[in-house]
Amino acid sequence: PLLCNLINAGLIATLAHRLIGARAAPLALLLFLGMPFILEYGSSSESYQAFAMSAGLTGYLLYLKFLASQRLRTLTMALACFALGMGFTWLAGFMALVVLAHYWLLSGSLSAKVRATLLAGVILGATALVLLAQQGLATGDFLYPFKRALERSHAPPGSVITWAEITKLQASRYWGYFGPVITALTLYWLARRALPRRNWREMDTWAVLIWTPGLVYGFLLRDVAHQHEFLMLGLAPGAALMATQGLLQLIEDVSNMAGQRHGPRLMWLALSLLLALHFLGAVRSARNFEAQEA
Repeated sequence: PLLCNLINAGLIATLAHRLIGARAAPLALLLFLGMPFILEYGSSSESYQAFAMSAGLTGYLLYLKFLASQRLRTLTMALACFALGMGFTWLAGFMALVVLAHYWLLSGSLSAKVRATLLAGVILGATALVLLAQQGLATGDFLYPFKRALERSHAPPGSVITWAEITKLQASRYWGYFGPVITALTLYWLARRALPRRNWREMDTWAVLIWTPGLVYGFLLRDVAHQHEFLMLGLAPGAALMATQGLLQLIEDVSNMAGQRHGPRLMWLALSLLLALHFLGAVRSARNFEAQEA
């Protein structure tokens, strides 16, 4: 898991470079590695989702390459990466749905979108069938995966986990595991993009789409999300990208308000201060985690 999370940091930095720009890459890398969650669970066996995430993030990069070349072979390679990740956890399959959603949002020929969807259905569908058959053979019940998913999407017998409770819990975990700096930068980014609406850009859509797959395990399956806080990892890539855009927007706003004379100096001061606070908070959180484990 530790090696995969380091690889994931590099993949997220590469995604940030491709989607946002060169300045975003080191910021996304530092924000991701400085997450308290990564320091706490980065090398833990509970962080098994990191394997699927490595495959999924590679799939995203190949998909971006496909958009530039429109070569079906490149799209096939991207889908193969998602299929490989599904062997570790279904998170990679949900990440693949992001690619399909984005492709359908683009302007283009309907026939090309249908071909891509059919190709994804064949590759991902075949992978899902193999995995479901394997679980069915192992348990003697081919409906077991579906029954298990339904069971884990509800609270255990005798208890009730409401949507309000899970929302409050996961919001608290978001603040604690990704850090107050990332949370604040994300809120700042959302506020700046909401008003005025014309500021919304394609890279913003990408950040939200990459964040979305984490909601399945981190929110929609309430029982799973309530019991296993380490499943918050699925939200980490999107959180890093949204915070990166928030940080770049904040730097731009500070620079504009300060003017050409003091802008660069204040820009570097704000950047250094925020990153220092982010890493100090992460180290403090990691120490608390070690104390709890002891």
